Amino acid sequence: MNYRSYRFIDGKTKWIIVDESGKIINKEPSKEELRGLEEAPYIRNKIDKKYNENNTCEFKDQEGKRCTEKLHSKNAQQFDINGKFVWFCKKHGDSYREKLPGSRRNLLKSLRDRRTGKQRPGSSNAKGDLFEELTARWRGVKRLSVEKDNYTLPFDHSVDPELGIIQTKGVFYDTIEQTWHHGDITSEHNKEFDYLIFYCASKDGKIIERIYIFPKKEVVKRTSITIRKNPSKGVQWYEQYRVKEEYVITVITNVNTIWKYIIKLY
Repeated sequence: MNYRSYRFIDGKTKWIIVDESGKIINKEPSKEELRGLEEAPYIRNKIDKKYNENNTCEFKDQEGKRCTEKLHSKNAQQFDINGKFVWFCKKHGDSYREKLPGSRRNLLKSLRDRRTGKQRPGSSNAKGDLFEELTARWRGVKRLSVEKDNYTLPFDHSVDPELGIIQTKGVFYDTIEQTWHHGDITSEHNKEFDYLIFYCASKDGKIIERIYIFPKKEVVKRTSITIRKNPSKGVQWYEQYRVKEEYVITVITNVNTIWKYIIKLY
């Protein structure tokens, strides 16, 4: 019989499918595959549970010396590291968990870096903040995450006098696929907004090549947005929402200047 189990896999906490012995069957199950499965029994508390060959922590320091802490139901922690299950005692398990990308310590560091503008330039947060800043300066609206010092707000900006409630998304050009592609736009479906400003940046991020302003009714129809640089099948649905060429001529210089200035900030 198979079960669903919530575990640390490849540095992330997520649902997977395991068999009766706890062996991983599927690391990337779909929602349909998880639906109906019972949660795996919490076997750590069983008296006869054997954690590893000698029931001791498997942590090794930089010199290769292994921890000798005995494992029991209250201190044993299991992790998937590079596809292999290992058992740590609470001390070393907590230490390892804090180094994972989603740990509280790393989340606090990420928040601190976003506040000071010292993010890693290629990170998704840094790119997202750049696009939001571009909208703020172009449209003359406020970035609410900065204004409220809260980066989990459901709204990106203060109300735009012309467009109402706006959200911002941006992507960099994929030279292989020759597209601007946002793989998951469903995160916007349940948000309250009137328009989504969608930027298409060059591969190096130095130029905004296109700007689209999509009404929410178009966004919720789709799970992703793919814009081709050279459409081969005629006019695509998104072209009706592209900022008009004559308008681009008047503002694109300002937009590019803003964009290049923002790039210098990071």
